[in-house]
Amino acid sequence: MLPTLAPTLAEQARIPKFPDTWIVEVKYDGIRAMAYKENGEVRILNRAGTNVAAKFPAITNMVKALPGDGHIFDGEIAVFDEKGATHLNLVEQKAKANEAVYVMFDAPFLFGRDMRMVALSERRRNLQEIIGKDRLRLKVSERLPVCGATALLRASQRGLEGIVAKDDRSLYVEKRYNRWIKVKCYEEDTFNVAGYTPSPVRPFAALMLVDDKNLYRGDVGSGFTDADLAAIAKDFPTKGKAYAWSAQMPKGVVMLPPGLRVRVRYLPAKTIKLRFPVFVGRPSDPMGIFG
Repeated sequence: MLPTLAPTLAEQARIPKFPDTWIVEVKYDGIRAMAYKENGEVRILNRAGTNVAAKFPAITNMVKALPGDGHIFDGEIAVFDEKGATHLNLVEQKAKANEAVYVMFDAPFLFGRDMRMVALSERRRNLQEIIGKDRLRLKVSERLPVCGATALLRASQRGLEGIVAKDDRSLYVEKRYNRWIKVKCYEEDTFNVAGYTPSPVRPFAALMLVDDKNLYRGDVGSGFTDADLAAIAKDFPTKGKAYAWSAQMPKGVVMLPPGLRVRVRYLPAKTIKLRFPVFVGRPSDPMGIFG
């Protein structure tokens, strides 16, 4: 019987500082998941231990169709946009579930053999052999042919979430591991919309963002499609309890009661105000701290 494993977790770093001999993979923005194939049946467990196989039947069926048995795979369930980047909010949309891909980057068990004490290079090679060519809903994680700051720059230029650097000799350990290092090109969070600035040519110019500590974090005016602009303006709360938003709010803003939240991507910075924020979608927890 296969054991239920906790995933190996990468340590977070703000700068890409690691040996040039390490390999670098694309970091995907999705749902971390362990896939188990045992006795012809498939379980896909998220970080919370919930079996999400039924939510992603195409992925489940393709894992079930892989040769052999006694496998545990580690990877990310992700949805790719038209530019090849991944976004968690796309995975959370029910309409996008059938477009999800299981991006696999490790295999701690194969054919019933415990591979955790085997070097990553061999685990990866065996994973690639069992998957073969990328399938419609299964693929092996992409490796970048460069390292360090160059890899992070390449990832940023492609609009990717970031990179994960790994020691090719690393083992598979069920904890946070200093031989796996992740570096994000950007941060992404959900913010409350406290108000907006009007525009003469579109529904609004920008949204005023406040975090869950009631700190004003700046405004976001880019990343919206025409459909986004119309849908958000239609959902502007018009009724609600009075709420004292941050006193740092700029002048000329049309204030809104609580009830609208958006997900925003931005570059890491040490300042409170977001650096180069871009709208990426609506969250699955629309009421946040006010729900």
